[in-house]
Amino acid sequence: MRALIFGIAVAAAACGGKSSSGGSTPQAGGTCASAGTNIATAMPDLDDAGMTQIANGIAEICAQDAWSADAVGCFANAANQDAIQPCSDKLTPAQQESLGTQMTAGTAEEEDPMADEPEEPAMDDSELEE
Repeated sequence: MRALIFGIAVAAAACGGKSSSGGSTPQAGGTCASAGTNIATAMPDLDDAGMTQIANGIAEICAQDAWSADAVGCFANAANQDAIQPCSDKLTPAQQESLGTQMTAGTAEEEDPMADEPEEPAMDDSELEE
């Protein structure tokens, strides 16, 4: 599962990706929030909380890194994962790296099986003597 998500993160952030659909890439319209949501939606096997976390993280780095309107519109309007891949060509190398880091970090937190388990309370000496 982690390899699949990492592969999607790399594909979304990779240079030179081409759409296998052969269609044109959307060029205008959208916000960082809609771009983040669209990218997260294309990632398989995420629950709603994980999708929201990744979408919010991507929206944040989109704004921080000042993605161009062309890049934001491309990501926000891409119809599927294949259409998302060429959108990364509209990002600078630094923006691509930041996107990949965000997606990988978000999915690592999502998949941590220990993250949802409560910690066991420490035993005190009185419990040991019984």
